[in-house]
Amino acid sequence: MKNSMRKLLIVVVALLLVLSLIPRFSIFSLWGFWNEKSISTERVSSVKENSNVTIKSITADITIKYREDSIANDRLVASLTGEANHSVSLDMNERADGVDLEVMEKRGSFLLNNLRTHDLQLNIILPESFKGSLSAESVSGNLQLGLLDLNSLKMETVSGTISAPEIISDQLVMKTISSDLRIDTIHAANTDISTTSGDIHLGNIIHLGNLNGGAVQVKSVSGNLSVTTQEELQKDMTLKSVSGDILLQLPVQSSINLRCNSVSGDCTTRLPLENRSSSDNSLSGTLGSGQHTVSLITTSGNISVKEN
Repeated sequence: MKNSMRKLLIVVVALLLVLSLIPRFSIFSLWGFWNEKSISTERVSSVKENSNVTIKSITADITIKYREDSIANDRLVASLTGEANHSVSLDMNERADGVDLEVMEKRGSFLLNNLRTHDLQLNIILPESFKGSLSAESVSGNLQLGLLDLNSLKMETVSGTISAPEIISDQLVMKTISSDLRIDTIHAANTDISTTSGDIHLGNIIHLGNLNGGAVQVKSVSGNLSVTTQEELQKDMTLKSVSGDILLQLPVQSSINLRCNSVSGDCTTRLPLENRSSSDNSLSGTLGSGQHTVSLITTSGNISVKEN
């Protein structure tokens, strides 16, 4: 009898642990002891053109964009909405040089932490006049950006995707872990993008600022890289991948010095390279005058360079 009870208890505990892994599942909701609460809060702050804005969140999806109406003002509006079965608040810290925003979540014990449910959305509306510095950090939440024109932009996510139609920024830094990154168009003087266990897709890279400075650095660990340029390259570019393929598409009239190397994979191109040298795992040559160096490196994956 005791053995039967012990086995039944083990089965029940195992079943509860499995159910707790199901999204939006809560044992306490089934028992009626813990119901989800609706979250709706808003924070407003005045920001100057060159202010610094920082955003931090755990679990909430974040959307950042400019105002869509024609009303001219300097107000930043942050709104947090959704449902959660734990305590959630939106904190704002106004500084002389900008504003800090953070979604605060009060957690209980380890078990209750794993059983909590959430469906949160943080919307950030920037004044059209804002051109300063913006940084955002997210864990288990997606970052979706509208068209932004900023001096500096830094985005970091863990288990959340980053997506944007168009980014204009002198300094662009984006980092993801266990998630993908997609930007359709980038205008930047300096670009530094990296991901771990995620794919990167960059639709079009256009250079800003001093043509003698700046660079494009894109790195991936356990993910594929896909980069397209609609115009001639105006700066050096480095694409690196560990355990992933690299695809670069660029205009045939580009002026580049191409260097490709794969430890375990093929390097291929049909571009009309001069001074071409190739082997099973490497490829080099010049296109046009070879003004800008393009380095493509992967340890385990194929490299393909195509005409756009």
